[in-house]
Amino acid sequence: MRPLGIGLAGLGRWGRRYLETLKQLPGVELRRCADPDAAARSAAGPTPVVADFASLLADEAIRAVVIATPPDTHYALACAALESGRDVLVEKPLAATATEASRLSALAQQRGLVLAVGHTALYTQGYARLRQQLECGNLGCIRRAVAVRTSSGPTRPPATDGVLADLAGHDIAIALTLLGPARSGRAWRLHPTTCRYRLDFASGARLDGIAAWCSPPHARCFTLVGTRAVGRTDENRTSITPAPADSRQSPLWRQCADFVTCCRTRSAPQSDGRLGAAVVATLEEIAPPAPKRSR
Repeated sequence: MRPLGIGLAGLGRWGRRYLETLKQLPGVELRRCADPDAAARSAAGPTPVVADFASLLADEAIRAVVIATPPDTHYALACAALESGRDVLVEKPLAATATEASRLSALAQQRGLVLAVGHTALYTQGYARLRQQLECGNLGCIRRAVAVRTSSGPTRPPATDGVLADLAGHDIAIALTLLGPARSGRAWRLHPTTCRYRLDFASGARLDGIAAWCSPPHARCFTLVGTRAVGRTDENRTSITPAPADSRQSPLWRQCADFVTCCRTRSAPQSDGRLGAAVVATLEEIAPPAPKRSR
């Protein structure tokens, strides 16, 4: 089978993770990387690297593109890649606004292209077990969900909505896939680095979540409270065990493998453009008003 030629845009913290993961994926040829920063480009090693995205797209052997650049660049880069006929995987969020995200999702559908979004929480073993419990009926009817997610914070905080935009998208993606469409919601800041949010779903279920930037140890838990049982996934529970030599245990590896498979089979990835657009729209809808600046 011919290797799938892939181009990678962005060699920052997450871009370097994609770089190492793509190098290890079978059936993949990482043909070229792009980053405008000279220091970042040095991370590419022997992989050919260019400064601008247009030069990456000029390689006709590249059939798919991974975008791991700052969120405010996602729309323009993904749009250019889709319009050039490439399948695209965009690190979350899909775009900076709901309008942009919806346009990208529609463009991919119109062109028959694969559009995946980097919600790695959907590729954890805990999520897979929780979804299986739900689909088998072991939990009964879901009345409530609770999400707690913390991290040390990004090296470059989001321009708007801060911690909500950085962390809540993971758990909102989980909730939308397990509970269906959200009917309404709101979020409120407890602190510049802490945010609570609530979503009400058409199914009658409710999600209460908290997202915070803080010092370790970090919490990454998602709980479903059903009429029969309670199901819970804790991403940290698997992370504290010794790391296996097989990198396929990594959610990022499984996410990239799913993307590559979908590029070959022309099927929709687990975290596709429609889900990515729904997450961005939900975050935009519930985002609390920007704090007023004191004079």
